[in-house]
Amino acid sequence: MNSVLERVQTLLQEHFSLSPEQTAPDQTLEQLGIESLEAVEFLFKLEEEFKISLSEERAVFATVGDIVSIVEKTLAAQRTGA
Repeated sequence: MNSVLERVQTLLQEHFSLSPEQTAPDQTLEQLGIESLEAVEFLFKLEEEFKISLSEERAVFATVGDIVSIVEKTLAAQRTGA
């Protein structure tokens, strides 16, 4: 099974036509040319891919690593029933 990081990176690469090098965890969405509306649309894609709800976290990310962290925390909370 692919890690959350790998899955997020693959989705970013496919959705925004990015290279693997561009989706390093420390890359900011701004550096990648991803605007806020595009980022929100991408979060909907993440919700579908991971079968989670990110509604409360939508404005709390700036980097690829932030997105991965939010997804991991949400998945962990679902597993524990929080």
